[in-house]
Amino acid sequence: MSRLTILACSTALLGVALIPGSILAQQQGAQTLRQQLVGVWSVTANTLQPLAQVVGTSPRGYLFFAGSGRFAIALENPDRPKGSARGDDMFASFGTWTVDEVNKTRTLHTEGSITPSADGTDRKVSFVINRDEQRATGPEGTTNVYRRVPALPQGSQFRQGLLGAWEIVSYSQNTAGQIGSNPKGYLMLGGSGRYIAVGENRNRPKSDKPSGGAGGGFVANFGTWSVDQGAKTLSRHIIGALSQGIEGTETKDTYVVNGNEMSLTGADGKAIAVYRHVAATQ
Repeated sequence: MSRLTILACSTALLGVALIPGSILAQQQGAQTLRQQLVGVWSVTANTLQPLAQVVGTSPRGYLFFAGSGRFAIALENPDRPKGSARGDDMFASFGTWTVDEVNKTRTLHTEGSITPSADGTDRKVSFVINRDEQRATGPEGTTNVYRRVPALPQGSQFRQGLLGAWEIVSYSQNTAGQIGSNPKGYLMLGGSGRYIAVGENRNRPKSDKPSGGAGGGFVANFGTWSVDQGAKTLSRHIIGALSQGIEGTETKDTYVVNGNEMSLTGADGKAIAVYRHVAATQ
């Protein structure tokens, strides 16, 4: 099966324990499917064989549905050998998502992908959510199972305001060399303390082959995040990344938030990224 088929198909991937089951069921019953879907999900079982050949049946990483209708996914084979070519044993994409409440389906519209030819494509799957488990069945008949990553304590009002999707406005310095100074993509910050960062060069050539990093025009990483309001820093611990050399490292950027815009400045004192917050919708 071709790489295009593998990654086009894989676009699908994308405190609760303390609540009595009956109460949680009532709460979920009062919510729309769209409301239930918002949050960060890990993959419990990946049965889609083309994708399993890339990231395995139990990949590490996250599928993030923001309340703004944006999504991002970044998955990595936990057995990925060191020194893998960029794009091997990893899948990532981002875009927009919608839910059909009547037919119980969700559709992902891909704006950017590790495989450039997947840009602009749609993927529709049926899904069922039972408490913190999501089961999504694609047209191939295979069902992937996801587990919601529980939210951390709410924290400050400022932290709450950071949650959701931040659209890339501009990049500078090293990252611009990979995806240009005017890329497309998102920084997704979840209430679970997890994040996904994905970006793509807008002028990236179309190709059926996955690529990323230097010269590939695509970047992706995921992990955990925290904010220190006193020091005005945003820290990210990188668990998985296209560029394996940064896995296990931590970035600590100084932030400035002005309305719905946030700039992050690295340790060298130069702005490395500017983002715009995408407001949540009902």
